[in-house]
Amino acid sequence: MEETLDQRLAGLIFTSAEVRSNFELLCDDLGSRFAGTKEEEAAARFLQEKLTQYGFSEVHLEEFQYNGWTRGEARLTVIKPWIRELKCLSLPMSPPGKVQGAVIDLDRGAPEDFERQTEMLRGNIALVNIANPVSSGRWIQRIEKYNRSVLAGASAFIFMGNAEGYGAVTGALGFNRWGQNPGIGISRVTGLKL
Repeated sequence: MEETLDQRLAGLIFTSAEVRSNFELLCDDLGSRFAGTKEEEAAARFLQEKLTQYGFSEVHLEEFQYNGWTRGEARLTVIKPWIRELKCLSLPMSPPGKVQGAVIDLDRGAPEDFERQTEMLRGNIALVNIANPVSSGRWIQRIEKYNRSVLAGASAFIFMGNAEGYGAVTGALGFNRWGQNPGIGISRVTGLKL
């Protein structure tokens, strides 16, 4: 029995060094690949060439409209109890802005964490860990955590990673729409300092 193209590709995912090499090229060599950038265009052309090489027919690129966003400089400055500049990234679809307030730790960002801290959040900054809350019984994604912070009256959102040895986490604040409040991503180390 002859393998179908799908079966061959599925096997390659687990056995081919080329798949890993393609993945590394996309992530390491082509950079951020935000929509509309030179890196995104290069990644699309690379994937088009690879899919054609692998035997797919009628592989083509399609243009479409979207709300663009470019990552600008982001700064996180602690002013109490000490003054220190900490590393961060602006989260995709974050509006620009300058915010000052107390950082309110919402742990993993379960709905009950937001309910408990609503009074403290108004006008302050929500700090939420990337980890999924165990109490919720369902996955709570970053965008839901962000939207809960907006609804609770927070003026900004900090999204913290939880893996040792990694840099700042990232991810969009909305699907093809701008966030209402500024949002940044930070590493676990930075979050523990806060």
